[in-house]
Amino acid sequence: MIWGIRQIIATKEIRSMEKTLNLGGQKREQSIELLRIVLMTLIVFGHILGHGLGDTTIEMGGRTVSLFPLYFYHVDAFVFISGYFGIHLKWKKFLLLIFKMIVYSLFAIGLAVLLKPDLRMSISEIVHNVYPISACDWWFMSEYLFLMLLSPIINAGMERLDKRQATILVGVLYLSWFRCTSVLLLFIYILGRYLRKYPCTTLEANAVKIFVCTVAMFFFLDMIFRANGMYPEKLYNYMSPFAVVPAVAIFYIFKRIKIEWQGIGVIASGVLAAYLLTDHEFVRHIFCTTMSDIVSNNILLFLPVALFVVIICSCIDNVVTRLLTPIFSIGSKKE
Repeated sequence: MIWGIRQIIATKEIRSMEKTLNLGGQKREQSIELLRIVLMTLIVFGHILGHGLGDTTIEMGGRTVSLFPLYFYHVDAFVFISGYFGIHLKWKKFLLLIFKMIVYSLFAIGLAVLLKPDLRMSISEIVHNVYPISACDWWFMSEYLFLMLLSPIINAGMERLDKRQATILVGVLYLSWFRCTSVLLLFIYILGRYLRKYPCTTLEANAVKIFVCTVAMFFFLDMIFRANGMYPEKLYNYMSPFAVVPAVAIFYIFKRIKIEWQGIGVIASGVLAAYLLTDHEFVRHIFCTTMSDIVSNNILLFLPVALFVVIICSCIDNVVTRLLTPIFSIGSKKE
């Protein structure tokens, strides 16, 4: 198996795939690619907890402790990476991504039938779920596609703004969190562009302390809220400082790591498939419940299971990309 993976990594086709799927305009560092794998593992971990186990809490020392703060920042960190390196929209990549979503929708429906043979679905449900973007069933991808379309304008605008203007823009977008959360991806992306253009050395130097303190504080507040039957919705929102701050901090933590292994880029290039395949409406509950049952609801095994799922889905995505890329390469000039 290891030999097979090495053979795949060595091929020119896989290197081409990495280039095709890189939505940023430049080659990313291996440490950041590793972060993407970690973040997707946390996303799948959270899905198995929430949709499979049905609860994100554990009993510890007579208290109910939520595991939510451990992975709450994953979505923000993903978008921050895109913002920091920048999305450079290319229509063939955009269309390839949409086509792959349709393929994964069909795959997810087939997987749902395989895992649950007695599943019944109407023609309208099948048609609806083949195009989950239009129905916002994949809420993240629905918003991310619009972000991709807006990225040329955002990138150009951020280049023209001076530091004062850019700071005001970031501040206003964040303050909108109190009234509107639909600007989430836009805010995080612009924050990434802002910190790339105007680096914060204090933030970079103290990233570990900031990450640990923020997550620990959220753990503490969460225990207090649960003990008193409270649920301040805004604090559990992706625009919450307990999501945004750790997301930025963990980016800088990984950015300082020096690592060189080509396999990281190969796996990272296909991690999006783990989200698309495990969070589809027809698969979400069936998959997460099955995974939870496999490990007998042992939370300690959820993370390694989630990582295994991410790697398998990435392998599937690399194969799918390899099959689809020639279709979208027709008419391209040879480099």
